[in-house]
This record gives sequence, C-alpha cells and structure tokens, in this order.
Amino acid sequence: MNGDLAALPGLEADLDVVLHDGDRVGISHPRSMWPFQYRFGAGLTPQLQETFRQRQDGGVQHAYTQPDE
Repeated sequence: MNGDLAALPGLEADLDVVLHDGDRVGISHPRSMWPFQYRFGAGLTPQLQETFRQRQDGGVQHAYTQPDE
C-alpha cells in the first residue's frame, strides 16, 4: 500500500487501515508468493511492523546465514 507492504498470507495486519483517495494498493492471491523485492528490506506499514514485533520469531528474516550460537 503506497509502496509499503501491509499484509502477508496469514498476517492480515491491514484490516484496520483506512484507504484514502489516491492511495496505491497492490493485491496478491493469498496462495502465491509475495513479490521478491519484499524479501530484502522493503518498507512496511506501521501496522505490519507492530505485528512482526509481537511475533516470537520476529517476523520476516532478511538473511540466509545461521545466527551465532
């Protein structure tokens, strides 16, 4: 939404967002992979950021390396 990711399949963080004239919205099928560019640090709406903060796993990971143990 307006260049920021607002929801993902299973993470509908955008249900309370109010749209305004001129807003840009992209819609994806819930069973399709989300766009590639969102896997590497794309902007997130404040609602989706908060949803990720509340998750135990922290949400989407942007690195493919194993964390230090």
